[in-house]
Amino acid sequence: MTKAGMVAVIAAIGLSGCATVFTGTSDQISVSTEPSGAKLYLNGNDMGRTPITVPVSRSLGTTMMSVKKPGFEDKTFALQSSFNTIAILDIFLWPTFIIDAATGSIVKYSQTSYNLELEKKDAQ
Repeated sequence: MTKAGMVAVIAAIGLSGCATVFTGTSDQISVSTEPSGAKLYLNGNDMGRTPITVPVSRSLGTTMMSVKKPGFEDKTFALQSSFNTIAILDIFLWPTFIIDAATGSIVKYSQTSYNLELEKKDAQ
């Protein structure tokens, strides 16, 4: 391999975070409700009706989901995240930690499936 090729390979590795490369920047989150057909909102954006699986970008901040169905109480919850252990590899190429933190790949969603039972609203 030429010297320029070797520099390109090292630069490519150095400019991409380990967790970003190996695990991506999003997780597939599945939501089902009983009864089905509730609207799912991700940070206020309409994602469709349950049951549904949506890609959710990883984030160091709080990611909120809510489900709404006429005649039933709304449910809102924060997605729980945990440390993405593959990011430990950043120890060997420490600048990659910055990439993983910026893309959110330093964390992953610890729960990727939600089964919610909706409660009927009280008749008033």
